[in-house]
Parts: sequence; C-alpha cells; structure tokens
Amino acid sequence: MKINIFTIETFNYDPINNIDAVKLENLKKDIEENGILTPIYYCNLGLLTGSHRIEVLRTMNDIYEFQAIDFTDEVNQYCEMMDCSYNELQFDDINDLSVEEVIKYFRK
Repeated sequence: MKINIFTIETFNYDPINNIDAVKLENLKKDIEENGILTPIYYCNLGLLTGSHRIEVLRTMNDIYEFQAIDFTDEVNQYCEMMDCSYNELQFDDINDLSVEEVIKYFRK
C-alpha cells in the first residue's frame, strides 16, 4: 500500500543510524528525479530502515508517496526467538533487503 509520509507514525520515529549529510543531498536529488522506490520498513517500536529517506522528506515541500511496511509481528517474533530486544537489532543488516528478504530475515 502506498501512503503519504505525513499520515503515518514512522515520520515521527527517530533515525536508526547516523545521518550522513552527503548521503542526504544525493538522496534528495534522487527522490526529486525518481520518487521513492524502496519501501520503508518499521514496527511498533521504531524504524527498521528509511532514516535518510525520512530526513530528506522532512526538508522537502513536495509530497511523495512511498510504501511503508509494518513488520511489528515479525520483529516481535524474531526478538522472542533470538532472546533480544528491538534496541539490540542490527539495522545495517536489513537496509538493502527486499520485502521478501526482510520477511526471511525476521523468520530465521
């Protein structure tokens, strides 16, 4: 489902990694030319991916639609199975994965 960033709670989540200014500028140009092509993954506790995309969108006046996918159930099951918390997840491992790969990641 495609939704507007201003209508979902993920817009208010804190970034999950350090924000790189050069990456932001490059990403802004890419979004202006192509829109947002990669889904943003999140759960009820926060973002799983998309920190840079959300930061760019916060600075832009245009409204872009994108796919935001809720992985709350998968993350909760994964954390229970791995005996870890959301704060212990390694987000760099999932940033470039497709939806199918993220599902597999959290269903190890």
